[in-house]
Amino acid sequence: MGIALIALAAPAGAAADGCPGQPVRPTVAGTYPAGCYVYEKVSPADKGNGEVAGGGVLITGFRTSVSGDHVIYPADSVFLGATTFPQVNAYYAWRSADGWKNSALGAQLPVELPADRAAPIEEWPDGELPPGLSDNGRWTVLGSNLVPGTRQKVLNRGYAVNLQDQTVTRITPPTLNGDHPVALESGYSAPPVVVGDNERTILPTGARLTPDSLDLVGEFDTRIYNVENGTTTLVSRLPDGQPSNGMLADQVVGGPRALRRWSVASDGKTLWWTIQLGGPAPIYRGHVDAPSSDLVTRSENPADAAVGTGIAVGGSVDGRRAAFVSNQPLTAGLGTESAGRLFLYTHSDDPAVDRNLTLISADGNPADTTPLSVIPQTAQLSEDGRTAYFWTTGKQLVPGGPVGPGQKLYRWHDGQLDYLATGTVALDDFGVPVGLSLTATGRHYAFDTDADLTGEPTGGLVQRYVYDAQSDQISCVSCGNAASAAIGGIAPLTEMNLMQQGPNQRRYLSTAGHVFFVTSTALVPQDTNGLVDVYAWQDGKVQLISSGRSSSDVRFADASADGSTVFFSTRDRLSAWDVDSRADLYVARRDGGIPEPNERPVEGCVGDACQGDVPAPPTLPLLGTAIGAGAGDVPLVPWKRTAKRVSVARTKTVRGTATTLRVKVPGKGSLRVSGNGVVAARKSAKKASTVRVRVRLSRASKKRLARTGRRVVRVSVRYRPTDGATQTLRRSITFRTKKKAKGTSRTSSSRTAGTKGGR
Repeated sequence: MGIALIALAAPAGAAADGCPGQPVRPTVAGTYPAGCYVYEKVSPADKGNGEVAGGGVLITGFRTSVSGDHVIYPADSVFLGATTFPQVNAYYAWRSADGWKNSALGAQLPVELPADRAAPIEEWPDGELPPGLSDNGRWTVLGSNLVPGTRQKVLNRGYAVNLQDQTVTRITPPTLNGDHPVALESGYSAPPVVVGDNERTILPTGARLTPDSLDLVGEFDTRIYNVENGTTTLVSRLPDGQPSNGMLADQVVGGPRALRRWSVASDGKTLWWTIQLGGPAPIYRGHVDAPSSDLVTRSENPADAAVGTGIAVGGSVDGRRAAFVSNQPLTAGLGTESAGRLFLYTHSDDPAVDRNLTLISADGNPADTTPLSVIPQTAQLSEDGRTAYFWTTGKQLVPGGPVGPGQKLYRWHDGQLDYLATGTVALDDFGVPVGLSLTATGRHYAFDTDADLTGEPTGGLVQRYVYDAQSDQISCVSCGNAASAAIGGIAPLTEMNLMQQGPNQRRYLSTAGHVFFVTSTALVPQDTNGLVDVYAWQDGKVQLISSGRSSSDVRFADASADGSTVFFSTRDRLSAWDVDSRADLYVARRDGGIPEPNERPVEGCVGDACQGDVPAPPTLPLLGTAIGAGAGDVPLVPWKRTAKRVSVARTKTVRGTATTLRVKVPGKGSLRVSGNGVVAARKSAKKASTVRVRVRLSRASKKRLARTGRRVVRVSVRYRPTDGATQTLRRSITFRTKKKAKGTSRTSSSRTAGTKGGR
């Protein structure tokens, strides 16, 4: 396949379409990208013989600032001074007047991996990938087991890292139980939230950092701290002022993903938190300056005085409103049946007495006898707290609406509930809806389903739709167009993101109504490769974002809030800075453009993987000339095969103190399952097969299970092949006490109230 070389200035017959920045707008195959977008290469020419996001490996760890001028991205290689080689390393890029600048986070705050890959989990640092990025794109929080400067080996500590001037500030004081490692892991614990220009950090961690948290027990319980001006205070406090374990509300695995971290208000002073991972639990509103929190899920129903629980699904930026789903009748006039209802909490001056709850999912169609169940993973709340979207499992809430089978989509705005559509929400491999996005004002809402909602040909495929509240219209953004008779469809595998088991969501939807998606269907004539490409839809028009000529699938990474900057990874050479066929991170930037080099940079070589001489770089085409290269002009680099992945079968809730994990391994190697709360176990595999590993609770965990009736443990599954890189997966396993025989008494625990239905 030919490679389209890049030229500056406008070639004959290629109009600039009135777009500014023409002198630095490179063309691809003699034409400009549509919509005044310009390609800019983000990742550097020298990537240490690796590639961005592992190329064929699932995209992980992208974090983009609101403006789109800053991004954190992963690469499976060592370059720019990174000192470790885990599965992937993290890199930071920011846009300057003369191009994108890159740095390695491992060079700013290095970590030391244990020599023994089967070492106890406590010895592993968890700062290899950044768990978050501040809104201004300047700050992240990392963990390190090396003291900056001296490189003294310690247990993990947390640092706020200024990504611009490369300074680090320790944000965790010495822990009170011997400097226990501070967990900053993004897969299960919520990423720390850096507020403003590091004015404060809201830090969830299991470490005990203040004297008033000493009495808390639980190996996987986290506490929430406010770190400000060198002072650390505990903010996860109950309404009576007592300290408590706690986690940010948007941390819950399997919960809804939003475009922002809604658990912390914009000023960083108000936060929504809960006490239990997975399943309903009491929800609280805390304040960094208050000695106690307010119970959000307090029942206001005189007929039901039980302790209220729920799953939080959104909070307003001013910290005054939050939405949650509860199975309890928390407001007056509701029946006693268990039903998943959506409530809105509005803070008042005296929340312990006032009636602060509003039932969003009010049933205005009681003739429909289908049981009500709002699907928590689908509920979204706008940033001002005035608009909510949610799906039910089939209950019709609006008079006159269809009552047939299928999930129902609703919009609530300032007390008005409207039925929008019937379908089935598409889920990823983690059971979480993919592509659900809501703009800040609540005007636009995007979702994926295989239902035919507009009468356009869908081919029975999952399509991406968007609802516009201003026009009260649903549009299919990926269905294709009548002119080409092409039927689109979302390419779900490229949307998966293993790092998004937590709360982070990529921006599939912009504030201006752009909807981004990927498909292997050619929806415009410029798309000629028959592979997955990135598209954008706005106001009924579809445009190609990637080139449509790449020799492999292109992957959507993220976008700026206004949609003017779209990040994607590709092996296509879209810039004269690009000297190899490895996957690079690019942006399509509206009205962008940066000067291209007069000479192509020479690709460097780093590490033991370097073999032989570096080939001479190809000659750059002359300025003002557009050249479409033939297949023989620039030789393609044969690409390495993607390493086969280890996988762990999903586990159900365990009744008892032991279970068996089924681990599928791609070849000969060794397995180790470990974690706080379980007895470490090892198994070996002689070939590609499914290995069964017995997991047993430790003595301390058994005692806690007997006391509370429920125990959630987090295990690390580490596969070390005889040839290749070590792979590590982490899973949560829920243990419960065995069911009592009939006739025996059973004492309930307030700790386990409302846990039914949790993941």
